[in-house]
Amino acid sequence: MKDWTFKPFPGRSGNITNTLDKAIVEDYQGFIKKHGLSVTFAVTGYFEDGKGHLGVKFEGFAGNESWDYALIYDNRNKRVKTVKFNHHRYMC
Repeated sequence: MKDWTFKPFPGRSGNITNTLDKAIVEDYQGFIKKHGLSVTFAVTGYFEDGKGHLGVKFEGFAGNESWDYALIYDNRNKRVKTVKFNHHRYMC
């Protein structure tokens, strides 16, 4: 998410008090559940591009594999793009 600014959620980084719309939170949580992912590190904030677009990035685990995901939202808080990258396979 080059050239985007990270905004941490409240309580995660001092006195910064940024929050996400309920529609975005429900969407990314539903995405995680729908795809049967486990997320070891919770989503701690979001990214913005200065044009009204927001993004949530997280690492999702399924079995012995993981992927990084970026969910991109428009200025109406509707997901407009999903990017899946950085595949890792772990030996058990």
